[in-house]
Amino acid sequence: MTETSLRHDHEAGEAVESADSSAGAAPLRVLMVAPSLDMLGGQAVQAARLLERWREDPALDVSLLPINPRLPGPLRKLQTIKYIRTVLTSLYYCATLLTRVRRYDVIHIFSASVQTCDMHSITVALLK
Repeated sequence: MTETSLRHDHEAGEAVESADSSAGAAPLRVLMVAPSLDMLGGQAVQAARLLERWREDPALDVSLLPINPRLPGPLRKLQTIKYIRTVLTSLYYCATLLTRVRRYDVIHIFSASVQTCDMHSITVALLK
């Protein structure tokens, strides 16, 4: 029995069922951009659950880029200071996004609203 999967036939513009060819293929690299569990909420929990399940799939190589990263080493103490925390965390997030986004085939972005979705999507599209 062969495994089948759905793939999108770009020429026909429709989804078609095909034999699974992922046995020898490199895994699909997916970058999930979402809040980490440091910012406990519905999206963080949903992202953690999805990340856990996707990591069980050998056809996927999944990584998380938190929108609320912890600063490295001694800079972490600065995240306790209002306003400085926002500036430094945003700069660190953008720098990390810049260096990592090109390594992935798919960028999966969690967003709470249309505006933040547009902001993240446009940023990633420009970097890709």
